[in-house]
Amino acid sequence: ILAKLIEEGKCSLDDKAAQYEPLLAQNYPDATLRHFTTMTSGYSAVGDDRWDGWVSEYWSWTPYDPAEPHFPAGEGYCYWDENMMMLGRVLTQIAGQDLHAYLKEKVTDKIGSGDWQWGAEGELDSIPIRNGCTNVEMSARQLARMGHLFLNKGQWKEEQVVPAEWVSDALSNQVPLDLE
Repeated sequence: ILAKLIEEGKCSLDDKAAQYEPLLAQNYPDATLRHFTTMTSGYSAVGDDRWDGWVSEYWSWTPYDPAEPHFPAGEGYCYWDENMMMLGRVLTQIAGQDLHAYLKEKVTDKIGSGDWQWGAEGELDSIPIRNGCTNVEMSARQLARMGHLFLNKGQWKEEQVVPAEWVSDALSNQVPLDLE
């Protein structure tokens, strides 16, 4: 999705996420879209313990309620879902539409994926916010089409569906190995 939004000139990887999502202005003024995509934003949400009996500081019931960062943007790395959930919200702001419909139109319909599902986690101005970290339901065949798209550097038949540079970057290490 982000590759297509960038290709359309709607944003760039180095744009500040708060430029699109005002909720990030106070605690995350320097976090870029690149930081969110590489999980180096330091993003944390208020609250914890989304699942009964499982304590985790990374699973908030309020993923769109920013808390103090785990670390300054770009100075650490941590794989956690709230970061990707907030990215889904930010991308919804940038796209101005449902990300499921956007991805279908721009990518999955072009590669013949057919019908697939993507769960929502709230709404933004009556637009579903797609869960940026999970809840995509695709068959193995549909996933294989995505794999085939990447094996062909983003090209499907005669069309460059995803920019080749984006595919190359997506398949490369984005975070220094010593960044924790």
